[in-house]
Amino acid sequence: MNTGERKQDAFDFVLVTVCHRNVEGPTCWAVEKSHLAGLNFLWIPYPGDALVGRARSIHATMFMESRHAPHLIFLDSDIVFEPEDLM
Repeated sequence: MNTGERKQDAFDFVLVTVCHRNVEGPTCWAVEKSHLAGLNFLWIPYPGDALVGRARSIHATMFMESRHAPHLIFLDSDIVFEPEDLM
């Protein structure tokens, strides 16, 4: 039964990395540093899809249906960042 009410979010945001090949090591380390800094998020790496736009659309639909978090962030597979950049 869907009453339209949002249940309590399990995570503050969902981070999705869609890529054709692999997620770069420095990007993986940036994600891990964010977890170690205490950020409460779910990371979904999704390699192996050459049609990145389609894969992002699929994940956006899954995110809207899941209600695990109020925010969705798409992260390219070669981006390096600091935990503060996600706050």
